[in-house]
Order: sequence, then C-alpha cells, then structure tokens
Amino acid sequence: MIPAKGIATGKSRLAHCLRPGMRERLNLFQLMSTIRAAADAFGPERTYVVSPCAEVGAVVRSEGVRFIRESVPPGLNDALEQARTELATRALTMTVLPVDLPGVSAEALRDLFLHCAPDEALIVPDRATDGTNVLRLPMACPIQFSYGPRSFATHVRLLAMAGFPPRVIRGTCLRDDLDDIRHLRMHSRYSELIAADENHKNSCERSRT
Repeated sequence: MIPAKGIATGKSRLAHCLRPGMRERLNLFQLMSTIRAAADAFGPERTYVVSPCAEVGAVVRSEGVRFIRESVPPGLNDALEQARTELATRALTMTVLPVDLPGVSAEALRDLFLHCAPDEALIVPDRATDGTNVLRLPMACPIQFSYGPRSFATHVRLLAMAGFPPRVIRGTCLRDDLDDIRHLRMHSRYSELIAADENHKNSCERSRT
C-alpha cells in the first residue's frame, strides 16, 4: 500500500527550498519510482495506491496498478485505515510503503521479506530510529496506524501489546528517506532533477541581467 498525498501537495517540507515546478516533478518521479518497484517486486495486482488526488489516480491507472480514492478527511493514518478496510477480504497482510524512500527498488523490497514468515509483522525505522519507513501488518493485527513523531517506538509497542512482536530490519537502504534538501542532494537518483533545477535557476538569472 503506497500512500500518496498529491502531485502538487506532496513533500511540503521542501516547498520553501524548491523552485516552481521542481516539487511537482520530484513528487511525480518518486511516485512512479515507488509504484514500479512495488509492482515489479510483488505484481501490479497486489500494488495499491491510496490518495485523495485525482492526478495521482490517473498516474496509478496508467501504470496498471490499483487505486483507492481517499474518502476520509485528509490524514495519513485515516487513509491507511480506509485502505486496510477495503483490503480486509483480499489480503493476509498489508505493507505500507511511502513514496519518499530514495533507495526503493524491486530488489530491496524482495530482500526485505526474504527471511520473514508470510504472516509476520515487520518494521523498518528511519535512520534516526524515530519514524517508520516500512511497516507490514497482518490483517488480523488490530493496532491503529500511528504515523507521526516517534512512530517507530509507538508501532513497536502497539504490535508487541497486540501479540505481534515485529521483526525490526535495520540493515537496508530503505532506512533512508527524503525529508530535507540535504537528503535530496545526497542521492544520485535525483541528480538529473537537481541539474534541471539549477539550469532553470541560471537561465532565469541570465534573463534578468
């Protein structure tokens, strides 16, 4: 399950440091990269995107995967609860995969689940061991999604209390996420986007002189 805020509204933390159009191109690039990695790893019929954004829906359908139109008030946790309800009779587990993981690939996703039981809860923390980068829940697990500050510790605690102690995976490139401009510049997969943005900036500056 890939939650996506929107092509124009995603990665709002970067809005102050990206020029017009760059944020939208970044959001589209990340969405398509994540969809293609998940579809390659698990199959398009098992890959879902939940979003309130019609533009995201059009991209999802063009990629041949499943779209769930978010109908609840905006918010990640509520969107995931809606998605879980819709998948309750179709799947044994649900894996939440954000769109802002620079290291996402089919190979990384396959490796993640290589040594896990099919019904085992799994969690990948971010590099700071504060947030939750990847979360797999058995459908029988009753915990509420708790994304936000300190979500990793919260999810681990709730899973343990519910009788589903999770396998915590730390040795994976999926621990990296994209939260500020430094992360964007650190990863080579964004180099073309950054170069295009810099060219646009230089062109604008020359036109003003």
